[in-house]
Order: sequence, then C-alpha cells, then structure tokens
Amino acid sequence: MEKSNSLKDLKNLLQSKVATNNPQPITNISLTRLVSNEPKPVNRLPTASSKADKTISSESQSPLADESKAKLQKTLRDQEQKIAVLEGQLTASDRDKKKLTIDLEQLNQKLRTAEREIALSIQKAQDLRQQRDEWRSEHNHIQGKIEAQARYAHDALSKLRHLEIKNAEYQLKLDKSDQKITTLKEEIADYVALTEQTTAFSIDHLAVLEWLTADSHFRELNLESPYIAVIGERPFSKREFDVWLRKKGFKPVNGGDSRASLLLLGRSANEFDIEGHLMEKIGEEIRVFSQELIIASLITCSDPFSRSKAFQNKTLKPFADGHPALSYLRELRLPWPSLEIAENFEFVYTYDDAVKETPLHAIGYRVGVTAGLSSLKRHELLKDVLNGVYDSHSDWDVESAEYMATWGQPKTRRRLCRMAYHIAAQIANKKRRKNHEQAVEEWRNDLDWMRKNLYKKSFKFEWPSTRV
Repeated sequence: MEKSNSLKDLKNLLQSKVATNNPQPITNISLTRLVSNEPKPVNRLPTASSKADKTISSESQSPLADESKAKLQKTLRDQEQKIAVLEGQLTASDRDKKKLTIDLEQLNQKLRTAEREIALSIQKAQDLRQQRDEWRSEHNHIQGKIEAQARYAHDALSKLRHLEIKNAEYQLKLDKSDQKITTLKEEIADYVALTEQTTAFSIDHLAVLEWLTADSHFRELNLESPYIAVIGERPFSKREFDVWLRKKGFKPVNGGDSRASLLLLGRSANEFDIEGHLMEKIGEEIRVFSQELIIASLITCSDPFSRSKAFQNKTLKPFADGHPALSYLRELRLPWPSLEIAENFEFVYTYDDAVKETPLHAIGYRVGVTAGLSSLKRHELLKDVLNGVYDSHSDWDVESAEYMATWGQPKTRRRLCRMAYHIAAQIANKKRRKNHEQAVEEWRNDLDWMRKNLYKKSFKFEWPSTRV
C-alpha cells in the first residue's frame, strides 16, 4: 500500500510540472526515492492549484510552452507506462508475497509438526535405547547363565565320557571275567563228569605210570610208525603225557597230521578236531587209543588191535564206556576198536531240536504262504548262515552254549549238516499236515539247492533225503 501511494504522488508531481511548464526532468533518483518510500526533501513541490495558476501565466508569457508541454506529456506517458508496469509487478509481488506468506505459514506449521514428531521420535529413541539397555543387560545375564550351563554340560559330558570309558574297561574286564568263569565252570563240569565216569582201567598218577611202564617201549608193540596224533587230554595233561610218550619212543604230533596212523584221544578231545583228523585218514586204517588204553598196551607190551575180534569186543570195548571221545566214535557209527576209514565214509549226526526257536528261524528263515521268503532270499540267507554271517548277530544264540555247539563253526561240515537235518526234520514233522504243502515243497527245494550249491565232497556226511 505504501508503494501504491508513492506512485500516486509521482503521478501528481508529473502533472504539476506539465502544468507549470517546468522543464526540469524527473530523474531516476526522484523515482527511486518515491518507489522506495524514502523521506522527501524539506522543500516540498508546489501544490496542484498553485501549479495551475503558474501554468496559465507561463503559457501566456513563453512561446516555448507548447513544445515543452508536449515533451512533458510524452515523458508523463512514458512514466505512466513504467508506473503501470511497476504497479503490475507490485501487484504480482503482493500476490507472491501473500502466497509466500501462506506457504511460509504452512511450512512453519509443518516445521512445528515435524518438531513435535522429532521430539516424539527422540523420546521413543530414548525409550528404545533404555529398553535396549535393559534387554542387553538381561541378555548378558542369560548369556552368562547359558555359558555357565554350557561349562557345566561340558564338564558333565567329559565326566560322562570318562565314565563310559571306565564302564567299557570294566565291562571288558567283566566280560573277560565272565569268560574265565564260564571256562572254569566248563572245566569244573568236565572234570566232575570225567571223574564221575570210570573206564575198565584208569591210572591218573604220573609216578605210578612211570613205575608201571619203566621197562616198556614203543618197539615192543610192533607198530609200523611212531607218529601218534594227540587230541585232548585227561586223565593226564597233554604236556606231561607228551613227555611220557617221547620217553617211550613215540613221536607225538597234533591232530590232522597225515604222518600219524595212531590217534590218541584224551577225555576232553574236541569233536571237530576228531572229525578233522578222520578226514585226513580217509581210505586208511587207523588205531585209536585212549590214554588208559595205550598205558595198558605198554604195561602188557602188546598191541591190542592185533588180537582177535572176540578179544577186542570183550576186552577193549569196556575202555570206551564212560570215555566221551571214544563214545563219540560210536555215535559216528565207526566200528571202533577195529577202525578203518572207508573211501565212502560219511559222518552221521543225530540232533534234538526240542527248543523254542532254532537259530535259522531267529534270523528270519521263513517258508510258506503267510510270511515265506522268496527262493532267492532263502538261498542267500542259507548261504550266509553257512559262512557265519549271522554268528555275531544277537538273535543267533537262541539256546545254551551246548546246544549252539551242535550247529558247528562257520564253513564246516557240522554247520551244513545241522542246517540240512533241521530242514529235513521240518519236512518230516509237517508233511502230513493240512495247509503246509507249499512250506514242505519249499523246504525240499531248499535241501536240493543246498546239496547242489553248498555241499562239498570233502564234507563226507550222509545227506538227508528230501522225501523223508
């Protein structure tokens, strides 16, 4: 508004100059002062009425009045145009100022809002920082507990591992102790059994033996070879009896030695070792002594096997009574005391399967419609049983050690024979029962397959019939 008033004053000034024919131009300084609203000089311009009076008098007095007036009018128009432009610019500036004022107020409002939001954010940040510090403190506390528990768990685990190692060591010692106890029990049982068994002739004192055979020697028996295979011991130990045999001119060797045509069986002789030696002597005649029998032979200085059949049946057979190894020869249907291993010799075994479950069934051998295995799986399983794949399996040992011994060692004739006779017994038990036709047929097929694929000529045992 102040600038608008200044422009009006400038317009009046120009009009007064034109009226008074005052040639003095209006400088830019005057315009600047008016537009910028600067204080006016003390000597003010004449009023409009006085200017008009002077103009009338000057027009009549000066001949140049019209020319000057035209120039002043032109200058006035130019200035008016400039004033109009300035007024337009001033109006635009006022509008811009109002707009800027509104914008500024809006910005101030936004600024105040932003300041409030910033203050709230700062407060939230402080709250979050405080909460973070609390959480961090709690985290550190929990972390400390976790680390303490981890150390405790580590210590406990170390102690547990130490205890496990100790337990394993103690278990190993316990197993060894159990084995020793079992061995001792077996030895005690064998000793008790052997001491309870009596033969027709028994000497178990070494000094007595030395006295009775002081003048005896191998040569007096007229035997072809001094080599004698010794299997087992008792009543004398193997070591001391071997020493005694050497003194008498014999050459004791281990079982299975093909040089030995003489076989000496102690009461503890192992069935497998006996079978092994017999297999080495197929087609030969051998003479089987017990410790008691060879002592009697040296005392009498005679070979009992060279005597008559009547003498052997009457005098020698009582030596087998109560002697486990010689009794076992009888079970094999070998004609002891006259013993010749024929070329077509076969071992014959008898078994008692009066148990709740056999090893074959325990490890999964099945036939029949309900749960039977395929022939391929059955044959693979039977092959693995013969090779001892399941011997370390927990399900294999189903009964006492005595019963499991009848199943023999892996890859032996006794193992295969046991398997075959067990299956043959199943056929005999089930062949007349209804709804067992498929099971019986599969058992027969398995027996035939075992005979063709697992049986060896060296096994030398009588194969059970598949039509039992």
